[in-house]
Amino acid sequence: MTFPVLLSLVACSLFGGEEPAPPPAPEPAPVEEPKAPEAKPGRIPGTEYPVVETTAKAGEMVLTPSREFLDKAVAEGLDQAGFIFYMAEMVEPGPVESKVKGLAGTEFSMPNSLIVPLMPGQEAAKGDVLLGHWESGSGMYRAIVVDDAVKTEPKVRYLDGTFKADDQPDQWKANRFHKLEAGTPGVTVACKKDETTVEHGTLIHAMPKQLVAVGFAGKLHVYETANCAPLAPKADVKAGQKVQVPFLGTYREATVSKVDLAVGRVFAKFEFGGAEKEEAFGLADVTAVLPAYGEGFQFGDRAQRPEGGEGREGKAKAGGGGEEGKAGKGGKAKGGKGGKAD
Repeated sequence: MTFPVLLSLVACSLFGGEEPAPPPAPEPAPVEEPKAPEAKPGRIPGTEYPVVETTAKAGEMVLTPSREFLDKAVAEGLDQAGFIFYMAEMVEPGPVESKVKGLAGTEFSMPNSLIVPLMPGQEAAKGDVLLGHWESGSGMYRAIVVDDAVKTEPKVRYLDGTFKADDQPDQWKANRFHKLEAGTPGVTVACKKDETTVEHGTLIHAMPKQLVAVGFAGKLHVYETANCAPLAPKADVKAGQKVQVPFLGTYREATVSKVDLAVGRVFAKFEFGGAEKEEAFGLADVTAVLPAYGEGFQFGDRAQRPEGGEGREGKAKAGGGGEEGKAGKGGKAKGGKGGKAD
């Protein structure tokens, strides 16, 4: 062995040199990724709201959220998702959820409890309050008819959203609206959150024990029906009267300064932040006195198909006739001769 090689070996021995590489660490056991939450057919995420049928038929127009809102609620929780109800066409009605097609052409499924049917073939008269869609924009809106020259395509002023005095009437399309009726989807609901707070929402679906409403910032809520009251579609109030109005999602007392039926608004003053504030509220959102909680709702076909649903079978009452009444249309039954239907 030559001297330089021997010197190198001695140096490595004295001063450490390079240590041998440690053996490779054992591979960690594979970790299973948690499965993403899955939507339960016909269910509203995080709630016990029952699955329901729909009265909407293929080809009819409905109001419903986009699927992305529901998917976000499934993944992140109902309180993390905002819901906007858009116009869509019913494609395939189902027993618990149905396939719909948005105006952009996208098809998706939605729980029936989140689908609001719109009655086709409706005509409107000046002063009617309607449920429909913001035709020059997007989203579910209530509106008052200001021009009924074309009754199937009325001109309206919106009752929802921020009021602007210079807004122009919008013209609605045929078969995409119906007249708003008391206690049916589309009316305003006032729901008790606790002993001092009453929340404001728009009714989407109601059952005798629970109901669904969309409230402030598009949040979807399931309330006990017994804790909610439906408001009239068109408030009957006058200047100087004390009323209840919704502000930032909850009801408070205010004083009416004026009512402008031409635009469907109630102008009312109330205190906020130590100062007096005036806002213009839609007729559908104002009430002189909050109605009795748990009363005034329409359930079943009558609620889902106002002014056109199949009526139940009636029976003639005594009084010269005894024939059984025929099944009625529009939620009413015709009685037999000499009697009235039940």
